[in-house]
Amino acid sequence: MITSKIIKTIIVDDEPGAIETLENSLSVVTEINNLQSFQNANSALDYLAGNMDVDMIFLDIEMPVKNGFDFLGELIKFPFSPCVVFTTGFSEYAIAAIKSAAFDYLLKPITSDDIRETIRRYKISFAQENLKIRYQKLIEKVSPANKLKFMNISGVVLIHPEDIVYIQSKGNYSIVHQVECEQELVTMQLGIIENILPENKFFRISRQFIINLRFLFKVNTKNKLCYLRFDQQEIKLSGSGKQIKKLMGMV
Repeated sequence: MITSKIIKTIIVDDEPGAIETLENSLSVVTEINNLQSFQNANSALDYLAGNMDVDMIFLDIEMPVKNGFDFLGELIKFPFSPCVVFTTGFSEYAIAAIKSAAFDYLLKPITSDDIRETIRRYKISFAQENLKIRYQKLIEKVSPANKLKFMNISGVVLIHPEDIVYIQSKGNYSIVHQVECEQELVTMQLGIIENILPENKFFRISRQFIINLRFLFKVNTKNKLCYLRFDQQEIKLSGSGKQIKKLMGMV
């Protein structure tokens, strides 16, 4: 647990107004010393190469040339791991991947109370040795190369396979059920989706459902039910006798 240490920070954001607002919020928090602010990722990376005593980075996600995730990909190559707090005005980025991999996530405009709560959490739970692993997982999850492409009514949606809990047939369409109870209606039949899913990670338990084996925790062979657990909740899905028998040979 960190107690009285002054936390050295930098800000990386392409918007001068956002930098000024955040600097003002940081200035009234006595535990923080903001060393420098940068309007692009490359300048911040150059600074960090010669200043490895930075404890925390307030990092914008949407930036030109290098965005926040690109910056993070470069940061994990450094011999030290400052704590990253993502900042953005777009709530759509508040996804499970970010919340599980970054130390914190703040929506603009950021107030001094937001900062104090972040510092409180930092002092209680900061574990530097885990950060590089967590950042690497985040980069892998947000990379388009690691996502699956699904067709929907408006065009295309990219979804990481680890975020898919199960997929449900709905006539000529399908519903992709994701972590945090998100759902995406896609204009693809279940049979087509089955062919694009990673092998040995998903299993079709019936004509209606494909499940992610990562979330499977119990199978009731008598009643032909599969139980999935995610986000502190449990659901049960019906399978066919033939497919349940195949599933038992896999798990």
